[in-house]
Amino acid sequence: MKVDGLRIRLPIPQSVVQKDQKMVSDMNNMIRFYAFSEARVAVRQFGITTSIEYAKRYREDPRLPSAPAMLYAGKGWAGWHDFLGRQKRVFHPTYRQAQLAVSALGIRRYSDYLRRYREDPHLPSWPNVTYANCGWMGWSAFLGGETDLSSTHGKTWSAAQQWLCLQGSAPVKNRAIKSVILGVLKHNGLPDNPLGFADRVLGECELYRRFLKKQPRGKLGLLTTVAEEFSLWLLRAHESRKPRRASVTSD
Repeated sequence: MKVDGLRIRLPIPQSVVQKDQKMVSDMNNMIRFYAFSEARVAVRQFGITTSIEYAKRYREDPRLPSAPAMLYAGKGWAGWHDFLGRQKRVFHPTYRQAQLAVSALGIRRYSDYLRRYREDPHLPSWPNVTYANCGWMGWSAFLGGETDLSSTHGKTWSAAQQWLCLQGSAPVKNRAIKSVILGVLKHNGLPDNPLGFADRVLGECELYRRFLKKQPRGKLGLLTTVAEEFSLWLLRAHESRKPRRASVTSD
């Protein structure tokens, strides 16, 4: 700063000094963090078994970072199970298998599931997250409180699950396609035939039209869109499985 041509040096505010000191301190702390292999050994010595417990206790060792997944990304990080020394859990590969496992345990209520799911080591604590895009329709359906299609129209329902795994907004489409299969095939006692379902939807057969007339106007657009998309997928999948004829050429 200049006053009457003279340069005057003003003192630096204490708040700025403290802020700079904190930045330097933070940088020093980062430098002192363990390398990934060292951090993994250190955290296992504490006996920490979950990420939640880690968040509460990592300050017990000043060289452990608050966010190891970020700090060690690309430096060896392979997930919390590896970092904490836990065996990675392998869940039931499909929603239906998990649902059957729950039924075998006799679990019928949400509170019972939270208390007992560990009786099967392959059941996740939050199945609504694990199976969100591959069959999940809510806790009531998962625990056997809603109509199950697998025993009467398993082929069509299995095909629907394959299609749903490729979709966005799967829970909404899941409920819609189940409603159509129930209302068109099961309600009318029709056989379990995925291609027959597709032909009825795309051909707008009388049974399909009757089903649509009974639906609330607000749901009609979603139901028809989902039913048609699934039916087109069924036809394309069927065509792709057909054996191709060998071409015959004359010499």
